[in-house]
Amino acid sequence: MRSEPGRLLGRGVEDDKGPIAVAIYSMKALGDQGLPTHRRVELIISLTEESDWTPFREFLARWVPPQLNIALDAMYPVVTAERGSGTVLVTLPPESEPPHRPPDDDDARLVSLSSGRFGSQIPAEAEAVVTGAGPDLTTTLLGHVDRSAGVTFDLETTGDSLHIRASGVAAHSSTPWEGRNAITQLAALLGTRGWPPTPAATMVRLINDLVGTGHYAERFGALAYAHDFMGPLTLALTTVGPADGGGLVAGLNIRRPVGRSRKEVEAAVRATLDGWRQRTGARLDYTLDIGDPYHLKSAPHIPVLLDVFRFYTGRDAAGPISIGGGTQARLLPNGLNFGPAMPDEPYTGHSEHEFMTVDRLRLSLQMYAAALVELAGG
Repeated sequence: MRSEPGRLLGRGVEDDKGPIAVAIYSMKALGDQGLPTHRRVELIISLTEESDWTPFREFLARWVPPQLNIALDAMYPVVTAERGSGTVLVTLPPESEPPHRPPDDDDARLVSLSSGRFGSQIPAEAEAVVTGAGPDLTTTLLGHVDRSAGVTFDLETTGDSLHIRASGVAAHSSTPWEGRNAITQLAALLGTRGWPPTPAATMVRLINDLVGTGHYAERFGALAYAHDFMGPLTLALTTVGPADGGGLVAGLNIRRPVGRSRKEVEAAVRATLDGWRQRTGARLDYTLDIGDPYHLKSAPHIPVLLDVFRFYTGRDAAGPISIGGGTQARLLPNGLNFGPAMPDEPYTGHSEHEFMTVDRLRLSLQMYAAALVELAGG
C-alpha cells in the first residue's frame, strides 16, 4: 500500500491466495446475515494444482462433490472452457552437433544457454556464455538487437568470455503475449551469426527454426490450429537448462483447444521434431505429455453468475469465455471459473510483479457474496 498505492502486492495475491481470502469472507457474510439457505456451501482448497493433481483426484474418490462448482482461479465473467496444457521436453546430448552455418569466428564458441524457472511461466530472464569472444563481438551483437521486442540485453566481457543477459517480462504461459520472452529473444539475437557446434548452438538453431518469437506455433510444422470459441493453440518456450548426463533440455508449453484429438496433436509434434532432426542431422530426444481441453457447454449456475457480474460491474457480458490455462474445475460436476482477473486487464499471476488492486478485491467480495446468496438460497 505504500510502494504502489491502491495495489496489494505479493505472490499469490491473484493466483490464488487473494481469492481464497475473499471466499472465506463471503461465506462469513452469508452466515452473519442469517439468510435462508437451501444448499450447503463448501470451500475446498487444493495445494498441488500447479504440479500434481493426484492428491485432489484421490480426495474426490472418497468424497461426493456437489453438483454446482465454482473455481476462483481464472477470470470474469464466467469461464467454461480451458485449453489442454501439454509439455514437450527436447533434449540435446553433450556430443558436438552440426553448426547452423559456417561459424563467423572460429574462436568464439557458444558454451552455455539457460532460462526459465518452471514450465507455466514465460521467462523474464535468460543467459548465454560465449568463450573466445573477440573484441568486436559485443558491438556486432548489439547491432542486431530488436529494440521493439521489449527485451533488454546486458553484455559483459570477462577475459575472453562474454556473458549475455536478456531481461524481459514474466507472464503465465497460458497468455504468452502478455510477457516478453527473454529466451526466444536471446536465441533470435544469437542466431544472427554462425557458431561452432555445441549443444547451446544447436539449441539456438532449434529455437529459431521451430519456435521463433511468436505465440501460436507458426513455425512448428502443422501443429497450429484454432477453435471458434476457444481460440488458437499456443506454444511457448519456458525453460532451457542442463540435462541429466550433460547437454541441454528445453521445455515447451502447449495449450490446445478442442478441434483436434490428442493423437493428432502428438503426431504433429513428432513429425516436426523428427523432420528437423533428419533435416539438420542433429541428435535429439524428446518426450510428450499432451493434456486434454475442457469445454462445459451448459450448467445451471452460468446465467446466475453472468447476472451477478453484469450487476456489480456495469459491464456487458455476452456469455461465458475460454482461457488458455487449466484448472481443477474440470474435475468437478458443472465445474467453471468465476474470477478473479478481469478480461481486459493484464493477468499478473505467475509473474515477478503479481498484484491485485484493492478495488478489484472488494468487487470480488461483493460478487462472491452475491453469488452465494443466489445459489445457496435458490
